[in-house]
Amino acid sequence: MDYELKRMNIELSSHCNYRCVGCPSSDDRLLRGKGHMDLELFKKISRQMKNSLEKTYLWNYGEPLLNPEIEKILDTVGKISAETILSTNGALIEDFEDLKFLLNLDKLIISFNGLDRETYNYHQKGDFDKAVRGLEKAVKITRDSDTEMVLQMVVNKKNLEQKEEFFKYSKNVGADKAVLKSFNNMSGEKTIEEQFIPEDERYSRKKGGRPDYLPCLESMVVNWDGTVVPCCWDYKGEHLLGNIRNNDLYEVWNSNRFKKFRENIKRRELDICSDCSIETTIEEKDFRK
Repeated sequence: MDYELKRMNIELSSHCNYRCVGCPSSDDRLLRGKGHMDLELFKKISRQMKNSLEKTYLWNYGEPLLNPEIEKILDTVGKISAETILSTNGALIEDFEDLKFLLNLDKLIISFNGLDRETYNYHQKGDFDKAVRGLEKAVKITRDSDTEMVLQMVVNKKNLEQKEEFFKYSKNVGADKAVLKSFNNMSGEKTIEEQFIPEDERYSRKKGGRPDYLPCLESMVVNWDGTVVPCCWDYKGEHLLGNIRNNDLYEVWNSNRFKKFRENIKRRELDICSDCSIETTIEEKDFRK
């Protein structure tokens, strides 16, 4: 059985202005190198997308707004038939004079992990005040637009007590939706799990067992340099399946190498899949209803 490509992550940048606990971009485990995707490569990818593609996620590891060509890149996404989604920590938003380029997106996600400086910086080193100003600036332009504004909080032991206040704040600030996500301890270190992840299983990605549904059979990740890996969990780039600089998008997707990899996924023969967690959303509220 062959599979259609339905979802795709495009890494616009692997650099990041934040340092988050457990993230490989923060602790020098991103050994495949760091850089920004250039405009011409992004255009090549977007030109080759088929209508069967459902969602395009414009990030992987890193902060996409650090890409020096981000405004030009997002000015081209209107030509993509798939839903286009960008996730950001929001701290750089206020640095842009004109935010109209964000309105080319179908969805803008701003990660906002605490309602005060101490809580906000509990598992990350960022700029709370700058993020607040960026959020407020973004909401002004997305309000009454077709771009869905989502405020997202990664739940940890400290901000869990702010859960209900987070929903209230999201609604009051003008977000369309608020989402709680589980903490992703990509380092696997037990000390991180003990310090940051709530004991209640609802807030953990480690629920035991492998998922029955395998979205990786219908998705791929294109890193900033054009290299293709099967999923976001392969942050080291150990399972290279091609490069979009050298081949067309669907030449890589339909290659024997990728087909064989998908068969191995179906047989659960890959270590990379051993602790995969499909469902990362804990709770969400839609304020448009």
